[in-house]
Amino acid sequence: QEQHPSVRSIAQLRASAYRETGERTLDEAVVAATLCAASMVEKYSDFLVQTTNDPSISFGKEQEATKDLMLNVHCGVGVGTLVGLHVSDQSSKSKNAVEQRREFLFLGKPIDQVSDAAEAAKDGQVYVSK
Repeated sequence: QEQHPSVRSIAQLRASAYRETGERTLDEAVVAATLCAASMVEKYSDFLVQTTNDPSISFGKEQEATKDLMLNVHCGVGVGTLVGLHVSDQSSKSKNAVEQRREFLFLGKPIDQVSDAAEAAKDGQVYVSK
């Protein structure tokens, strides 16, 4: 059976996701984001974090400052159109960047998708929204 020209295999999408130049299709971008998330999950799940012996640092009542901690990661991937909004305090006369307030906000359905997918994913998993 012959495939439609727009249908590509996972291997083809994976190869194109690592392209360094040119524009990507949405499918390629999703694969690239998912591979990135899977790489982070693989590298940092069950990652031992050694804590300090400094008694002034506390991790809560149930953990002592000298206890080693295990880092586990799960990720969610969302797909769609985002709007980026740069908010800054232009009224400040100071040239010191520390004194100026700046934020960059992302808005759109993919933000909710990422939240839902990450909530559904368990430690060591990557979920992608539909």
